[in-house]
Amino acid sequence: MTSLKSGNNNHTQGLPCGNPRRAAESSGPRNRSISRGCGLSILLALLAPATGCMQYNWRNDFEAAEQQARAEGRHLFVFYKWWPDSDSNRMLGDEVLSAPEVVSLFQDTINVMVDRDFGPQFIAYVGKYGVTTVPSSVIVAPDGTYQIQRGFVPRDRFIEFATRAKTPRTEAGARSMLGVSQP
Repeated sequence: MTSLKSGNNNHTQGLPCGNPRRAAESSGPRNRSISRGCGLSILLALLAPATGCMQYNWRNDFEAAEQQARAEGRHLFVFYKWWPDSDSNRMLGDEVLSAPEVVSLFQDTINVMVDRDFGPQFIAYVGKYGVTTVPSSVIVAPDGTYQIQRGFVPRDRFIEFATRAKTPRTEAGARSMLGVSQP
C-alpha cells in the first residue's frame, strides 16, 4: 500500500476511508467525522453478513454434531473456512450463505463451522472427508455418504449443490451416478 501525505494527515490507500487509526489521531472536525463514518461502516459491514449466517446455529463440537445427526436421521452440514480468507468470508456473507433462500435450505440440518485456526483436531476432522482447501462445504447424509463443494461458488450453484446433496437417492440413481450398469 502506498501512503499519501497531506499536512498532518497520513492516509493509506486501499483501506476504507483511509487508515482509521491515523484518521482518529489527526486533528480537525473533518477527520473526526471521517473516522466516525469509517468506524460505523466497518461495524455495519461486519454485522450485516452475520445476521443471516447466525440463523444456522453453528456448532463446533463436530463429534457430538455427527452423533446427533445420525441419531435423528438428519443431514450434517460442515462449512470449513479460514477467517482471513476472502472467499470464506464471501461464502459466509450475503453472496451465498447469508442469503435467505440458502439459509432456508439448512434449517433442518445440524450445522458445524470449522475454522482452519481452530487447531489440528479440526483440520483432521474435515480431512476425513477429503477436504484440504478453504472454503469447503460438506453435506453428510444420514447414511454417511457425503458430497463436497470446494472453493467459492455463486449462490445459484451452491443452491444446486445443497439441493442435490440433500435429495434422497434411490439405489438405481446411486448406481447410475457411480457409472455402474443396471442389472
